[in-house]
Amino acid sequence: MASITYWNRLEPRPVAPSIAETLAARLRDPLWLLTRQWQFGEFQGEDAGSPAYVHIHAVGMPLTAWRPGAGAWRPLDNSGPIEAIAEGEAISGDDLSLQVELAEAFERLLRARADIDGPGADAVMKELVAKLPLAAPPAADAMATRFYRVCAPRSFNGVTLFTASRQNPPVLPPGSELRGITTIGTVVDNLSPDAAACGLDQAKIKSSIARILADAGFKTQPLGDEETYVWVNVVTNRMGTGTCVSRYDASLMTQADATLPYLKGLVALDVPLLRDGGLTGGAAASHAKSVLDALAASVNRFITQIRGAAK
Repeated sequence: MASITYWNRLEPRPVAPSIAETLAARLRDPLWLLTRQWQFGEFQGEDAGSPAYVHIHAVGMPLTAWRPGAGAWRPLDNSGPIEAIAEGEAISGDDLSLQVELAEAFERLLRARADIDGPGADAVMKELVAKLPLAAPPAADAMATRFYRVCAPRSFNGVTLFTASRQNPPVLPPGSELRGITTIGTVVDNLSPDAAACGLDQAKIKSSIARILADAGFKTQPLGDEETYVWVNVVTNRMGTGTCVSRYDASLMTQADATLPYLKGLVALDVPLLRDGGLTGGAAASHAKSVLDALAASVNRFITQIRGAAK
């Protein structure tokens, strides 16, 4: 019986007439190589010698401008990493490969969501392919036309989706800011001498609230440096008759980066998510317990709202 033997050969197709740039093997990120040496312990070697002395002189100055090649200089305001500014690509609706690249990035993020199953993601992709078709390239561009024929049935115009999402950012429903909270710290303001005379103790208040949060399934840390935390403020007055009156406030706070109209760049802000408080009073012997019970009720209301938002 006759047989036919054949081979397929893969060959690179360079986009430039010269491969000198590739053969140069330029080092783009020397700092990365140094950090890799540090990670693998290459700086821990010993050569059995000790330096007599070391003298280091350093001069530093901030980068204030950059330019692409021989282009015009552009100012730097240090609002973000220079890599994002220098290596960022302009969004062009005519770039067919960019349309497909952004569509694939969106699909990866879509399928990574825990609340969307495979059939649901397939339905979203099918609708996007129908409503946001790829822009057909000029007929004279044979390579782009072949690429379009391959991708058009299964991909969509990611540039259009990206542009529309920036112009019309989604508005999350009320309570969305409470979803995903898993770690909550505790911060208690300093107490006054009157509060101490009425039996209140800063450490006991903090440990009591941390225990309630831990029992509810939230992670806590002893240093209280979490980005989301319960902030407690108690103001106590002890009357001449010995009666103690306290104003207590409990707030669920989080830290967020924001832009302000009068400043350039991002600033870190403490944002209140929930707040509860009130007044309580009574004899000094029982006052500390009444304040702790009131604060516990406030924290439990926070927990109920967080759990409700997660449903």
